[in-house]
Amino acid sequence: LLFAGVDFNRKNAIELLDRYYDQYEPAGLKVYPASGFYPHEGRYDAIWDKIDDLGLPVTLHAGMALAPLDEKYCHPSYMRSVAEKHPDTTFIIAHLGGKFHDELFPLMEACDNVYTDCSALQGWFPDMDMIRKRLDDVTSRFPDRVVFGSDFPLYENHTTCSKFISLIREMDFGNDRIKDALLGGNMARILNI
Repeated sequence: LLFAGVDFNRKNAIELLDRYYDQYEPAGLKVYPASGFYPHEGRYDAIWDKIDDLGLPVTLHAGMALAPLDEKYCHPSYMRSVAEKHPDTTFIIAHLGGKFHDELFPLMEACDNVYTDCSALQGWFPDMDMIRKRLDDVTSRFPDRVVFGSDFPLYENHTTCSKFISLIREMDFGNDRIKDALLGGNMARILNI
């Protein structure tokens, strides 16, 4: 399944969304505010409306970004007004909010359509306590709103996807149902597959 990406700063962003939707039938979108836009600004309302009309879930980068990209645009809290205006759209905040992790849970508590993913957690390896704590924190609060993510291929030389999945299965948090949901069940529900 394909997730497409569109830079919101492109003047023809809505036209590109239509073209990609017709041509590739994406399962969702990846949005990367670090390319230079605050996702909650009113000038992007028409793009969010279009995404909502298309019925596509959105994965949104959160946290750090390397220059020339700018992480000042990547706070999870910026998505609250967008999520509230589009309650039928699923928003997945990547990296458990990354370095702005403290903004994630208040957003998820306020908006039932906000999910998160565990991508980039393998960057903490071999600090298994940190990885386990983050996974336990999110799955104990929102077991049905966290999905697996790997940030592939970024960490593949560090901790492969298959090793990361095995580590999650072996870690002492949650139960098998929670781990099954994290490792595919929640995303299957989002994508209706």
